[in-house]
Amino acid sequence: MAGLDRLRIDPWWNSSRIKGNPCSMRETDRLLSKGEVATGRDARETQVLLNHKRAIEYLVDPSGETG
Repeated sequence: MAGLDRLRIDPWWNSSRIKGNPCSMRETDRLLSKGEVATGRDARETQVLLNHKRAIEYLVDPSGETG
């Protein structure tokens, strides 16, 4: 994972890790950038990551507009 990619994914991964989510940074990257769920992960682990992504995106742009 390249440096800029890690900076992009790090807040989502760390927020979830603090809450006890066992997904690796690579699994988190694949889920959030490609929608690929890691083998053996349950729906709760996946949903926590997606919720953190949504929350951080809201903090960056509360209007919901992108681009």
